[in-house]
Amino acid sequence: MDRIVSTVFFRHRPVRYRFGMAGAVMLAVIVGLWLGHHMPDQKAQAFPFIGGAAIPTWGTMASAGTVDEASSDAIALSGTQASIAGATGSGTLRYNFVVVNGFDSQSDGFSLWTRFRDNGPASRVRVWFKSTDIVSGETSTLATFDSNDYPTSVNYQLAGIDNCNVIWDFYNKVYFVEARLDKTNSTGNPGLAAIQVSELTCTQ
Repeated sequence: MDRIVSTVFFRHRPVRYRFGMAGAVMLAVIVGLWLGHHMPDQKAQAFPFIGGAAIPTWGTMASAGTVDEASSDAIALSGTQASIAGATGSGTLRYNFVVVNGFDSQSDGFSLWTRFRDNGPASRVRVWFKSTDIVSGETSTLATFDSNDYPTSVNYQLAGIDNCNVIWDFYNKVYFVEARLDKTNSTGNPGLAAIQVSELTCTQ
């Protein structure tokens, strides 16, 4: 079931150490400094923590995607952002998901974060996290983000959903993100700035 979550960017692994008071103080200082530099304030403040502990694994700016050949005239790329070039139109981009060091393939979930702009009924931004079986060719959708599920805003905002029912299979499947922007009239201003897929441990 999809739900908005916040992320804590470390995952607890029980480890036993023996150290004195000085060591404990030094450890506390190191952990405090690490958290200060690695915990994004925006995510921590925007969403209440709901179960699990997520670790960032992959991210991309929207403009780095591969524009679908049928959307080459519709998509405008500027800086990190993707938008619709004309007064109306729809366009699709795709992003190859690559696992980075530290990803736990035994984890049972993931979080899909999207930084998007949807200023009203003439705008819509959708993002799908998908897998394709390299043997059968079958493509499955693992998570769906839809800007219509969130309040409209003329500014970019961040939203996250998660999936706690996934079995990773990097031997038989490839994973990717697909994004689509829709603008139905000139008042619309859909935009996509960034996407992130994070490991999520749902069961402890």
